Amino acid sequence: MKNDKTQKEKKLNTNFKKGIIITLSAILILLIGYTYFTRKNMENYNNIKKDKSKYIVYSRYENTNEQYPKRIPYININSEPVEAVNDDIQILCNQYFDIEKSMIDYEYDINGIILSVVVKILNTETEYAPKPYFRTYNINLDTKKVIANEALLEYFQVNSKTVEKKIQQQFEKFYKEIIMNEYFDPKECNYSCFLKWRDVDNYLDNVTYYVEKGNLIAFKPFVFESIFGEENYFKDSDFEILIKKAEEIKE
Repeated sequence: MKNDKTQKEKKLNTNFKKGIIITLSAILILLIGYTYFTRKNMENYNNIKKDKSKYIVYSRYENTNEQYPKRIPYININSEPVEAVNDDIQILCNQYFDIEKSMIDYEYDINGIILSVVVKILNTETEYAPKPYFRTYNINLDTKKVIANEALLEYFQVNSKTVEKKIQQQFEKFYKEIIMNEYFDPKECNYSCFLKWRDVDNYLDNVTYYVEKGNLIAFKPFVFESIFGEENYFKDSDFEILIKKAEEIKE
């Protein structure tokens, strides 16, 4: 009788241990699954999206005109501050939407918790030479709020004077290279004359900030055409001025 009882106790203990192992394995599988789902959810930003079936930034409107394309972005984040941004974008784009020979486009980039969106507009139906316009929005993906320019500059450890100097250096480089390429003679148009043709009175006017690949970029609009034909010199990327590289930020 005693041996039968001992064997039953051993069998019971064995089954109990197996039950614990199975239960722990199930919990572990659930935890792994939950962790994977949460991580994927964060990677896709589904946890903050308004419409989980779409990208975090997508085209609210897009036409099929290759010569004068119009793409209006929508930031797909479920928050009141971001919805206010979307309203601002729509109001901005509406000003140019019905202008036949105008272009509207956008880009966006994600760097850590910073989502940067830039809206690019070019109206060619102007009395004078066309001048692009840029408006950027930087959003904290954790708080779902807009990052103020002052806070962004502080994060990159720069101030407005640093930005102004960088932009000035870039325009001085433009002028030097245009002279070297013989678009005009410096006696014909000095640096002040060059800035006047660019419609640049102040280096910081209409400057807007964007984070790309971890770097701080300033978009500076200016007129790229004049009687000298130097529009052939300028590239689209010339409106983007590197202010500070990611690796230059001190811990």
